[in-house]
Amino acid sequence: MKICFLADGSHTGGVFTRKWINHFVKRHEVSLVTFNKPSDINELVDVHYIPRIENVKFGKLVSFPSFVLKFRKLIKKINPDILYAHYILHYGFTGALSGFHPFGVSPLGSDIATVPDKSKIFKFATTFTIKKADFVQVQDMLSAKRVIELGADKRKVFLIPWGVDLERFKPQIHEKEYDIINIRGYNIETFVRAISIVKDVYPNIKVILLGSNEDNHPVDLLNKFDVYKNIKLGGFVKNQEIPKFLSKSKIFVDAFYRTHNKGGHSYGVALHEAMACGIPTIVANRPDIYKLKGKNKWYFGQIFKGDDPSDLAKKIINLLGDEKEKKRISNENRKIIEKRFDFNKNMEKIEKGLEKVIKNYR
Repeated sequence: MKICFLADGSHTGGVFTRKWINHFVKRHEVSLVTFNKPSDINELVDVHYIPRIENVKFGKLVSFPSFVLKFRKLIKKINPDILYAHYILHYGFTGALSGFHPFGVSPLGSDIATVPDKSKIFKFATTFTIKKADFVQVQDMLSAKRVIELGADKRKVFLIPWGVDLERFKPQIHEKEYDIINIRGYNIETFVRAISIVKDVYPNIKVILLGSNEDNHPVDLLNKFDVYKNIKLGGFVKNQEIPKFLSKSKIFVDAFYRTHNKGGHSYGVALHEAMACGIPTIVANRPDIYKLKGKNKWYFGQIFKGDDPSDLAKKIINLLGDEKEKKRISNENRKIIEKRFDFNKNMEKIEKGLEKVIKNYR
């Protein structure tokens, strides 16, 4: 199979791109077209860098048509068996405009959850891309429902979670430096307020917040709730360093929460990585999470009311003091990951799906 990925290949934004590429390049001929300066891409990959159009608002792209024409010529030259985009905007939309088929796309999170509602042009771009796709890979049931609502042919929607590298993300013995770890930093005020409540019971509670920095998580919020000394802002951390931080933490909290029911994810990759490392987990009650919870399902940790810091604080306090429950959650979550979220096995499923689509076009 000759596959061309249309995705972010940069140092910070290309983490998942590199994972996919490194899997597929083992058995297939792989190209990458990226609009961001590529970094650390496998040397076996044929890389093409087209600088993105800067300082032009989406919908008012004077030079966008010439940009698409340039991309079309490049794809014609590469001549892949399939063009595969991560994610909807801007990569997926550009891929859809190229007119190349077969064409696959993997939406992620806000791509389908919130972006389409921001403007008419975003809604158009999203629905246009999804309708043009011959293969739409989604991570969960809620996302599958959402892309169908946005115009995807349900016969072309494949529910296959990306999964986790079980060799890298696994239980490790480390001295616990942090009581709580939060990687994505969503719903930050609810999280910070909860920690301020927990502090009344555990005055010296130590928390690390990764994947964020002082620019997008204002220090004044930590000062407001008097937890500045308790919460460390770890900033961006390379994915290969995440297992170490997880293993040094007692509990993983994912506060990502939406009041609406418009897809995206019922959970995130960071949650799966924590589950794989055997870290007890607490997540917000995002849509469909209760349907996924339980033995032999998709999640086994604690769940809190996403807009209620008191409920999150209660869950944290109870779990910190219950070693038996922490161990039970850790063991069950690891079993779930091994059964449903093995990266290599799930990539093989995606691989077979793409080969089937290609076969139908020949």
